[in-house]
Amino acid sequence: MAASLEGRLSVAMVEVSEGHEHDFVEIAREFSVIMAKKGYGRTDIVRDEAAPLTFYAVRHWASAAAADACQADPDIHTLTVRLDRIARVTHVVNGVRRTRGPAAGVDIVAAARRARENADARFSNFKVGAALETGDGVIITGCNVENATYGLTICAERVAMFKAISEGHRVFTRIAIVADTPAPTPPCGACRQILWEFGGDLEVILANLQAEHSTHWLKTLLPLPFDARLL
Repeated sequence: MAASLEGRLSVAMVEVSEGHEHDFVEIAREFSVIMAKKGYGRTDIVRDEAAPLTFYAVRHWASAAAADACQADPDIHTLTVRLDRIARVTHVVNGVRRTRGPAAGVDIVAAARRARENADARFSNFKVGAALETGDGVIITGCNVENATYGLTICAERVAMFKAISEGHRVFTRIAIVADTPAPTPPCGACRQILWEFGGDLEVILANLQAEHSTHWLKTLLPLPFDARLL
C-alpha cells in the first residue's frame, strides 16, 4: 500500500484575503471539476479551525505524470492566476517531484555555483549565483547582471525567478544562493519580496564556493510581508 501511494499527494496552505472566501470556494470547485474531468486526481479542501480564512488543499494525484500534466494545463494556469489575486499559497507537501528529468541528480548548490560563473559584475566584482527549484523538480538558474546606471542592476535571485515565470512555472520549493564570501550572503530586501510574491515560504539555502552555510525559511527572512492579500 505504501509503495502504491508514494509520490501521489500534495498539500498547500491557502490563506484567503478577507472578503474573498466565496471567490476561493468557487475557484476550488472549478479546480476539482478539472481534476476529475481530465483524470488528474481529486482535491479535498480542509478549513483550519483556528484560522477561518486559512484552508489546506490536499491533492490526491492519479500519478506523477498526471501531476505534471495538470501543472502544464492552461485551464489550471488560469485558475492559479485568479487564486494568486486573492490568496497566499504556500506548498507544504510536494509528493510528486520528478525522479527523472532536468533536475535528476542535480545538486542545487552546485547549480548555483555554476550560474555564478556567468555573472556580469564588472562594477562591483561581487558575483552571485542562484538556483531555483520548481514544484516538479526543474532547476532554473540566475546570476546578477550589473549596469552602468547601477539602478538597473538585477540580482541573481530575481533573474532566476523571472526566468522561471517566463517559462510557465508557478510552483517553487527552494532556492540556493552562492557568493564568494566567508559568511553566507542572504537575498536583499527586493529579492525577498519577489521570492515571497511568487514562491511563498521557500526554503533558502545559503552557500559559498566551498560549502553550504545555512538553510532558512523565507518567512523568517521576511516577517510581515506585503503581498496581494493587503490590496
